[in-house]
Amino acid sequence: MECLYKACEVVSLPCRKNETDGEFAIRHVHSMGYKNIDVYGVIGGRLDHFMIIYKLLQFSDIKFRIMDSQNCIYALEKGVYDLKKNSTYISIFPCEECILTLTGVEYPLYNTLVNEICCSSYW
Repeated sequence: MECLYKACEVVSLPCRKNETDGEFAIRHVHSMGYKNIDVYGVIGGRLDHFMIIYKLLQFSDIKFRIMDSQNCIYALEKGVYDLKKNSTYISIFPCEECILTLTGVEYPLYNTLVNEICCSSYW
């Protein structure tokens, strides 16, 4: 802890609070003006904490990515995107019905109506 106190701001939180440590950290870092936020350590632990961070990603105005050695999870607004291949798999989880086109993948879609259920493919 001494090294942390010397190197950066340390915020101590009470054990009992109305938000997770991760949720607080994301909001705090965002309030400090950071725009490119990568969050590590929320996948593979407590599922309820992961789901809170995932919902924050979906429904807040804060833009961040949830990262680990196998995943890069982020939200995109409606629009057209040219996603770069940086893994074997791509999965899309629409928050609402949308028209989706995926090309350059094993299972392409062309102007397909997709609902809130995931669609996955291989690059």
